[in-house]
Amino acid sequence: MTTKTINRINLIEENEASDKSKRLLENVKKAFGKVPNVFKMMANSPAVLDAYLKFSGALKSSKLSANFAEQIAVFTASKNKCEYCSAVHSFILSDLGASNEQIKDIRNGVSQDAKTQAMLAFSNTVIEKVGKVSDDDLNKIRQAGFSDEEILEIVANVSLNILTNSLNNLAEPLLDFPSPEK
Repeated sequence: MTTKTINRINLIEENEASDKSKRLLENVKKAFGKVPNVFKMMANSPAVLDAYLKFSGALKSSKLSANFAEQIAVFTASKNKCEYCSAVHSFILSDLGASNEQIKDIRNGVSQDAKTQAMLAFSNTVIEKVGKVSDDDLNKIRQAGFSDEEILEIVANVSLNILTNSLNNLAEPLLDFPSPEK
């Protein structure tokens, strides 16, 4: 296996960034203690970086738990074969208490918890059907205990992660998080 040594899209350092990107990157650094490569890549377009930060920031105040949001992120990254996102969100999910075995299962859309399993199955349906879920799909997720508010937040989290998966699959930024165990 060859180790990748370059990024397909330039990574913009804070001192090279436009004024708007510089302000946004400063906020990222405050939140993470560093500026991960994904944000340096997004800084090429202040509009993209700003949109991502606003979208992800808005979802932090959603009814859906951070644990569920990270599970959606890990699963979506796996579906979209996004190595960078898989590493980042596996790392975060691990910090939230998930074991390596649980993270492996989530990547495969499997959970021992019935509510989590329903959420992963629904996320899969949203991805595969590009949101055109059936009434039966909606009934199943509601029967699992999710409100309409949470259902919309599941779809929003899937969508946000499809955005970052697509950007990272295009750019292939160098991995600056621990590589997830397969």
